[in-house]
Amino acid sequence: MSFRFLHVADFHLDSPFRTRGEESRAWQEALRQVLQDAVDLALAQEVHAVLVAGDLLDSENLSLATQHFLFRQLERLSNQEIVTLYVTGNHDPGLHLSRLRLLLGNLPHVHMVAERKPFSLVVKDRQGRAVGVLTGMGHETPHEGDDWIRSFPPAGGEALPQVAVLHASVVDLAPHPHGRYAPCRKEDLASLDYDYVALGHIHQRQEVSPYPAIWYSGNPQGRDPSERGEKGGLLVEVAARGTPPQVTFSPLARWRFERIILQGSWADALELKEAIQRELEGMPGVKGSWFLRVELKGPSPLARALSGEEDRRDLERELALDLGLGSLELDADGLYPAASWQELRARGPSPFLEAIEIIGALERGEDLWTPLNLHPLAGLEGSSPDEKALYLRSLLEGLREELASYFQGGGS
Repeated sequence: MSFRFLHVADFHLDSPFRTRGEESRAWQEALRQVLQDAVDLALAQEVHAVLVAGDLLDSENLSLATQHFLFRQLERLSNQEIVTLYVTGNHDPGLHLSRLRLLLGNLPHVHMVAERKPFSLVVKDRQGRAVGVLTGMGHETPHEGDDWIRSFPPAGGEALPQVAVLHASVVDLAPHPHGRYAPCRKEDLASLDYDYVALGHIHQRQEVSPYPAIWYSGNPQGRDPSERGEKGGLLVEVAARGTPPQVTFSPLARWRFERIILQGSWADALELKEAIQRELEGMPGVKGSWFLRVELKGPSPLARALSGEEDRRDLERELALDLGLGSLELDADGLYPAASWQELRARGPSPFLEAIEIIGALERGEDLWTPLNLHPLAGLEGSSPDEKALYLRSLLEGLREELASYFQGGGS
């Protein structure tokens, strides 16, 4: 019989919202809801176990409401004889969690590993048949060093699927912003010979090794715009000892963070909205739960208007509603007032000044059109030379302003 489990990590319950204060209450509720959704998923999929690979909590300062909520959610799993193995991480080290350990100790199928001592258990299904072996080790302190992983045992000799649960930093991977806690190498983990290693700490979901299978589930809910994209957990099935597991991502996040960068010179809020809308059209997904940060860069007539916080917040709310987003934030730090074309011309010789002089010559009727080979202009066949000249001059309207924007970085 195969061993089925849900691998999650880094919920950071009671974490403060890292962008703006007005959503803080909704943010705390969203974090709790994500945990409830993970429990719902485990129950619906009838997994044998839920593996929480550290940093379930953001700190030891857990609110009473969250403590009660956490107990009730894990109780739901325990009542259905689903094992929960929760190993502590650098944010929730066992040194400070004695009260929570006592609380969760009342749940027969919940095992909290909060010390630097490996803990193993055989997982059984509801008929009492053994389906797999879990081994985990927790952080006692917030700063476990290089020797931490050396305390972790290799897989045992049982014929059942063997799974390890750790909160650690694999140093072979690309740089990440989450600190060097319990560092180890990919080859160290592979040498332990587990069928699956469930990792926590790095918030980006990724496969470290296909087999032995080593995975970071990532965090199930991004905490700021740097943690973008779909977030969730991993449903894993190990058919037998020594066989590669089947790993399936399942989304859980209530809020999805995304970011776009816009460079241009929008004359008004409508042009800005249309620019954002064009970017969103190329991004799949239901946008109603998105928290979108729009980073604005370059010269723009909107620079001064968006420098005022109250006006910017009002516009953010209007744009979010109009675009069907959960929330929107305008980062206008990269904007600066656009100089007029007259100001640019006054700065002296430059490619811009040469372009302005050509526009002036064309407007005055000087014979500069002929070398441009404009004969095959669509819609002008059969027109007189004067009609063509009149039409061509109309194309020059606003061109100085467009060039001014281009030369200040607004062009592409």
